[in-house]
Amino acid sequence: MDSQIKLFDIDKDWELEWVGMPEYSHKDLKPIKQLIISFESYDDYFQFSELVGQKLTRKTQSIWFPEVKIDRYITKRYSDES
Repeated sequence: MDSQIKLFDIDKDWELEWVGMPEYSHKDLKPIKQLIISFESYDDYFQFSELVGQKLTRKTQSIWFPEVKIDRYITKRYSDES
């Protein structure tokens, strides 16, 4: 049975690549509360849009209040030029 490869008992070659790398941490970005709001008509829905000061369309599924800018990080790269 010793000839079978153990799934998690492998060399940690990746640890050598991480030596000297900066710690990564970020703040919790989850909302503290979510609310479901029901509207009887689209007129009511668009009136609500004006009240919160955000553009809502028929396809809008969620918003942040107050409105926040959502950053796109897929196009970002970080490198060390030393």
